[in-house]
Amino acid sequence: MYEYRQVIILMRKGKSNRDIARNGLVSRTKAKAIRRIASATNWLDSTNMPTDVEISEALCIKSSSRTKILPFKSEIEKWHKQGISAVVVYRVLKEQYSFPGSYNAVQRFMKTLSFNPEQDATIILKFSPGECAQVDFGKGPIIFDKDFNKKIS
Repeated sequence: MYEYRQVIILMRKGKSNRDIARNGLVSRTKAKAIRRIASATNWLDSTNMPTDVEISEALCIKSSSRTKILPFKSEIEKWHKQGISAVVVYRVLKEQYSFPGSYNAVQRFMKTLSFNPEQDATIILKFSPGECAQVDFGKGPIIFDKDFNKKIS
């Protein structure tokens, strides 16, 4: 439901179907279908967001892909920690467990496992001009001196 809510919010902000597709939430054709239903049900005009039940009934969503994944959650988490790709996880789920969901559902779930908010942490350094300098001691390109026929590092 989260994706559909985001699509409705973007539509309320005046974003086009193409802009919504660029965000990666849904395809342009799916955005077009959602826009048609949202305008028919006045979701784009009202200030209140529709409930999950209203969205699922209007968009004919039978069951969430997330609920199809939940029985396999611990297994998928274990495979993810081992570095197994979503393609392989999906294939194993289909073959061994007759998984009813889609590859995209597995891929979306595995992306949530990869998200680590601590990974993008930054530290803001505040100095007055001229108070401090920062130096990057990374290895630069290899420079070759033709006159002495040697590498300068």
